[in-house]
Amino acid sequence: MRIAQYSRADAQIWDDFINHCPMATFLHSRRFLSYHKNRFNDCSLLIFNNEKLCGVLPAAAEKRIVASHPGATYGGIVHNGRLSGKQMLAALSAVIAHYKDQKFQTLLYKAVPTYYHQRPYADDIYALHQKGARLLRCNLSSVIDLTDRGVVSTRRQRGKKKAIRANIRVDYGKSYAPAIWQLIEDNLLAQHNTVPAHTQTEILHLANLFSDNIIFYAGILKDSIVCGVVLFLSATVWHAQYIASNDEGRKIGALDFLFESLILQAQEKKIRYFSFGTSNIPSNGELNDGLHQFKQEFGAGSCAHLSHEISL
Repeated sequence: MRIAQYSRADAQIWDDFINHCPMATFLHSRRFLSYHKNRFNDCSLLIFNNEKLCGVLPAAAEKRIVASHPGATYGGIVHNGRLSGKQMLAALSAVIAHYKDQKFQTLLYKAVPTYYHQRPYADDIYALHQKGARLLRCNLSSVIDLTDRGVVSTRRQRGKKKAIRANIRVDYGKSYAPAIWQLIEDNLLAQHNTVPAHTQTEILHLANLFSDNIIFYAGILKDSIVCGVVLFLSATVWHAQYIASNDEGRKIGALDFLFESLILQAQEKKIRYFSFGTSNIPSNGELNDGLHQFKQEFGAGSCAHLSHEISL
């Protein structure tokens, strides 16, 4: 195994490579990661075996900690299927040795959740265990298997019917982004006293870069947007990255109708999973039970988002 530090000259090689990796999504692309610009000190790596590129690790550092990846929901070693078993163990060992030589003290590793995999590869989880990694955090994500959906609660069904009686309609497009973003900001401030991970400028920039992957959906009552969802689309998953509704939308069950519309579309397009994302409180990892229950009532199951820590 040979490790090489990523440079901007490698951007096209990197993006061409991840197109053939069964666990990669657009969040692993340099086009996505580069929007952070100077926010992080990039420490991404390319992994070669017998001088052939076989894996990449998106990563960035803050002081003596390197993380994969602090600017994305997940990172992890992305490979083309050739880093399995002992090969993955050798790759992770080489990564650890490289960062140790760079005088880093800790490696934080956010694995790609399994439902994003086009084929299952948990070799990195095995290798982390073998290298003595500590499970740092386990977040719970609500995910519908669209080939075997769970029972939809009567509450969600009633909400959908109420929205239909109110004559709500669904539409999509970037023109709805400002109104949807205002709903998102208002909700986060009122409910959690926080702000979105992206600014409106950033999310629109990303949507322009990834017009096939980032879609704004609005629930419209008369001429007013009463709810919205920002979807991140990948090969196996439609993921609701941001969800918001105003008081009027909540009264008529607007999100119930909007989500049912999106779930039906995903099924028609043969997408395997619909993800509502995690419901954990960022500060302490505890489950926001009310939010989790809301998502589960659409017929979702649960999947884990694992974060590990390796002492270097």
